Amino acid sequence: MLDVSSARTLLRQTRPRRAADGYPPEVRTSVVALTRAHLAEGGRLGAIARDLTLNRGTLQRWLDKDEYSTSTFVPVLIGPASETSGEIGSTEPERTATRTLVSPNGFRLELPLAEAIHALRELG
Repeated sequence: MLDVSSARTLLRQTRPRRAADGYPPEVRTSVVALTRAHLAEGGRLGAIARDLTLNRGTLQRWLDKDEYSTSTFVPVLIGPASETSGEIGSTEPERTATRTLVSPNGFRLELPLAEAIHALRELG
């Protein structure tokens, strides 16, 4: 893994002529790995960005994009549908199959099957 000085040099050497061109993906990946290591040791994002002579917002975007990268596979577990009862007080409760979606961060969302399918299509 790169050290801060090497990463700063690499960033300087690969700086794009136009902002729209961006840094090469392998440079961003190396800088993100270095940043994550520093954050794990208790470093602050602003200080790391300053040390790398990189805009803090840019570094935050790289971290966010890396965390939710579409090229990263996330395990999906499919289990049996749960059953939820319908209207309270009804003599014949309506039973509707639901699906539970769990994000990589642990956010949990329980939806009727049709709504879960719609949500996944919207996210895709």
